[in-house]
Amino acid sequence: MRADGDIAGRRYGRLPVINFSHAERQGDDRHHRWRCRCDCGVEKILKTSRFTRVRSCGSLRNETSSKRAHALSATPEYRAWRAMLARRHEPSHPKYQTYGARGITVRDRRRASFEVFLSDVGPRPAPNRSLDRIDNNRNYEPSNIRWTTKLMRQKNRCPSSEWRRTA
Repeated sequence: MRADGDIAGRRYGRLPVINFSHAERQGDDRHHRWRCRCDCGVEKILKTSRFTRVRSCGSLRNETSSKRAHALSATPEYRAWRAMLARRHEPSHPKYQTYGARGITVRDRRRASFEVFLSDVGPRPAPNRSLDRIDNNRNYEPSNIRWTTKLMRQKNRCPSSEWRRTA
């Protein structure tokens, strides 16, 4: 900010400041608001303190999240990864009681990155395969996860009385 406080003409990320909009009082403080036009064309009015945290109107966040999700988000491997995380971390999920509530964990690095998960388990070998833990009392970890058929999963299932005892 210049000595006189005028930041018109300055650029913050994708937000060039067009001009001063108005000032608002909040208690004893006075907050200056500035009109900005994002590189994508959207106009926003922001207070001065927001320029340290905001770099666009939201378009940058949308682009970044879509790059992260990328084309693999439509794959069965991605859906299996999301379902694994939901069973473990979302109490509203119907299977949470048999996973998250039991203390079954997903390693932080696999939880944070679909790419890490995919490198650990590899691509789904056939359309009739889905994710399975080899030992139902162990966590989702590279040595305990595999792609199996429905029949193999049913044979590997933990009786409800057994998982209640281990919880």
